[in-house]
Amino acid sequence: MDPTTLQTDPALLEAALNYTWILVVTFLIFFMHAGFAMLEAGQVRSKNVSNQLTKNLLTWSVGVTVFFLFGAGFASLMGGGGFAPAFDSGPTGWIDWLYGAVFAMTAATIVSGAVAGRAKLRAYVGYTFLLAAVIYPMVIGFTWSVAEGNDGLVFIVTEAVLGEGVAFQDFAGGMIVHGMGGIAGLTAAAVLGPRIGRYNDDGSANVIPGHSMTFAVLGTLMLAFGWYGFNVGTSAVMDGGAFLGDQLGRVAMT
Repeated sequence: MDPTTLQTDPALLEAALNYTWILVVTFLIFFMHAGFAMLEAGQVRSKNVSNQLTKNLLTWSVGVTVFFLFGAGFASLMGGGGFAPAFDSGPTGWIDWLYGAVFAMTAATIVSGAVAGRAKLRAYVGYTFLLAAVIYPMVIGFTWSVAEGNDGLVFIVTEAVLGEGVAFQDFAGGMIVHGMGGIAGLTAAAVLGPRIGRYNDDGSANVIPGHSMTFAVLGTLMLAFGWYGFNVGTSAVMDGGAFLGDQLGRVAMT
């Protein structure tokens, strides 16, 4: 690219900065999965470490592939924009897809922690496939991925119930990512039941400590670092003026 182009076209420079910002927060969110892996590995018994780390790798190898082939297009379909798969978009569409994929995999990996020490790999892969292909895309199709010009089903319903001007908004995924992932994990945990050795015959509970506090603390700090991308990343732009300094600074601190 001719350097003079950036000097004479502020809009091009603005777009370049915005997409650079999106990629930075995308990489930070991706790094969170290393934190999830370390935290979960440290909190399970030593015999379950290999299983837990493998599940975290499968979340990405399986989940991202499924979201690429089916999930992204299904989200667009549910949002009223027709089935638009990731590979049918322009150059900038690939960045948007990757940005969406890291959020999708964050929702999926919540289930990994919920079923730690009590789920076979085949069952977890099937759950990840379903979540990345249907469940999460349906949720964002009604919220974040609504086609331009539409309000989205959740927005319309909440505004109808609560009154005009009062509707569902989720800036950083508190319900869309964590709420959905938490419900999925709770459902899986309820179906599987407690871990082997959790309860005695008389009903009393046994404490099952994690095998490595080092891994757990390391994972926690890695997650804390990644949160600075997750919580503020949904601004998607760097040209928001005072909003960035005021609101995003507060979001980052929380």
